[in-house]
Amino acid sequence: MKNKLLLYANYYHNMGMNISPIHDGGRYKNPTDENWESFIDKEQSIQYIQSNSWTDATGVGCILGYNEYRALDIDGLYCSQEDLLFKENREVKVRKFISECLNILKLPMDYQWVVKSGSGLGLHIIFQTRDVAITEQVYAYNLSEKFNDYGEFYGDRIFRFMEFRCNAFLVLPPSIHDSENKKYIFYHNLIPTYKPFTIDISDVHNLLNHFCADPYFADCTFNNVNLKLVRNLKSVVRNASESYEITKVDEDINIISNCHNSDAYNTLGCLYALGKGLVKNLDKSIDYFKRSNNEMAHYNLASLIACGAINGTIDKIKYHLSFCPKIEQTYIDVIENNMKHLPVNNEIQDFQKSKKNKYLFFDTETTGLPLDYNSASSNIDNWPRLIQLSWIITDEVGNIIKEQDYIVY
Repeated sequence: MKNKLLLYANYYHNMGMNISPIHDGGRYKNPTDENWESFIDKEQSIQYIQSNSWTDATGVGCILGYNEYRALDIDGLYCSQEDLLFKENREVKVRKFISECLNILKLPMDYQWVVKSGSGLGLHIIFQTRDVAITEQVYAYNLSEKFNDYGEFYGDRIFRFMEFRCNAFLVLPPSIHDSENKKYIFYHNLIPTYKPFTIDISDVHNLLNHFCADPYFADCTFNNVNLKLVRNLKSVVRNASESYEITKVDEDINIISNCHNSDAYNTLGCLYALGKGLVKNLDKSIDYFKRSNNEMAHYNLASLIACGAINGTIDKIKYHLSFCPKIEQTYIDVIENNMKHLPVNNEIQDFQKSKKNKYLFFDTETTGLPLDYNSASSNIDNWPRLIQLSWIITDEVGNIIKEQDYIVY
């Protein structure tokens, strides 16, 4: 085993990794190098690696952080009694889960740096993320409630938790697992022929949001009015006895400011509005909410207008809430209650009345009819042009709520 582990150690070093042997230590996951953390930001020499004690080693691991190597570590993958009993069915589910992860991360479906744990219940996906000032070792998340069943022995849950491991230690093949001395293996049963790919931190954030995010509402006060701002990604300390500190990704400004997606922009808008980790700045908050343009951001803008924190009209609140069909009525009620503090009471009453079913009608006008209905679409002279677009919104009894008419020049 010693010679085999040394070969793997040389291989991983050639892939640009810093590594350490692993000894039993009760869990088969502990690096023998007590100074392994010092190699998060400096290169090991091959001589240093070979000078480590490999005689009693049970495995080899990678020191994440160096060369900006990171990993997603998924534990308890389809570990319900039913899934464990019907192994073929479970393997189909696992393959589908891996494919979904690789698709979100924009990695090829046959990506070679997917590792299967010795227990068979865990996975590692190893990659690089550049130019991200990550300070924490591990960010840990529970599965989103939208995926949870909570049946007997985890029911039909996809996994127990997912970790974004940044400046941490990661076990690699062919290390022995503490589960019946089984080994870690590469999922595709091939030793990788290339270095881990570089991916954008936004794609990592998208994956965490997809599987682990549940909207949650932060209480705050503006103008002596209580309101809520909705955020998305929350982390859970899964084991208080772990030696590393677990931090919320959406409160680590170094990560979130490097994410260029709607959820990240909405979170930055919340952090600026709340003054949490950033100096409170409503102008920047509004700008990030507008850049986000997702359901949560529209809810937050409506909420800030309703309490008078930023300027806006009842009509503007209605506009933003029209993007929030999935926000629970309980939270819409908070906005409606706060609207009572705004000066134009007749608009508030109109808004309450307009909560009934609404209907949207479009009307278009063109320059005429086509000369030949069978003509190719590329024959521009054959087909009429759109010159006018109008729309009207009514309630269920025909009262006009809003209408617009546009001429296309």
